[in-house]
Amino acid sequence: GISDNEVEQLKEVPYDTLDAAATEAQKQVGEELGTSVGWSPVLDEDYLHTDFLDWTNDVPVMVGSVFGEMNCWTALDPNETNKNSWTDEEVDAKLTEKYGDKAEAVKEAFLKAYPEKSACDAYYVSNRTGDFGTLAKRLESGDNKNYNYLVSYESPLDGGVNLWHCGEIPFVFHNVDLVAGSYGGSQDAYDLQDVMASAWVNFATTGDPNGDNVPAWSTYTDDNKSTMVFDTTSGERVGYDAELQELISQ
Repeated sequence: GISDNEVEQLKEVPYDTLDAAATEAQKQVGEELGTSVGWSPVLDEDYLHTDFLDWTNDVPVMVGSVFGEMNCWTALDPNETNKNSWTDEEVDAKLTEKYGDKAEAVKEAFLKAYPEKSACDAYYVSNRTGDFGTLAKRLESGDNKNYNYLVSYESPLDGGVNLWHCGEIPFVFHNVDLVAGSYGGSQDAYDLQDVMASAWVNFATTGDPNGDNVPAWSTYTDDNKSTMVFDTTSGERVGYDAELQELISQ
C-alpha cells in the first residue's frame, strides 16, 4: 500500500510487518520464475561498486570458508545412511551422480588434497571460487596483506558431518561450549577453538594471525597460494587443492 513516491514511509513500517511482506514477495517471485530466490545487495556503481574501493588496499584481510558450506547437507535424508558407512560402490555411485564422467578424476584429486579424509567426503567438498576471486582482486590492487583459510574439521554429529556454513563461528569466538552438542563435545573441538580464536584475536589486534597457539601462516600471494587448513591437526598448505577446485568448479 505504499506508492513509489512514498518510499520514505518504509522507515516507519514495523520490522515484523516489513519482513512478512518481503517473505511473501520473495515467495511470489520464486513461483513466477520457477526457481528459488533471495534478497541480496545489488551492484549499482553508486552505493555498491563493481571494483574494490582503493581505501581498502592497505587493510589486511582474512578470506576463507568451511569444507562443506552449503554442500554439507546435500542429499541428506533421515532415512539415508551416513556417508561414513557408504560402501566403496556407493561412494563411486554418489560421485558419479554428482560429477558425471569427472567422478574418478575428482576422487583422485580430492584424496591428493585431503589424504586424511575419505573418498566419500569428495561428495560434499565446496568450491572455493569466492575465496580465490576475492584474493585475486586484492592482489591485482597491489595488496599483499591477505590470509586464506579453510576449516575442514568434521563434527562427529550423527556419525560424522562436514562443517556447515557458519560452522566456524563458535570456534572463532571460543564458544564451542554453547553449542557442544553440535560438535560432539569432543576434546578435538575444544583444542581447535584454542587455535582458531587465537588466530582471530591476533589478526584483530595486529593484522597478522600468527602468534601463540597458531601454526606458521604466511600471506597469500601469486607465488605462494597458501591456505591455513584448520582441523584436528592444523597447518598451512600451498596450492594443495588447485586441481580439485578446477575440476569441481567447471
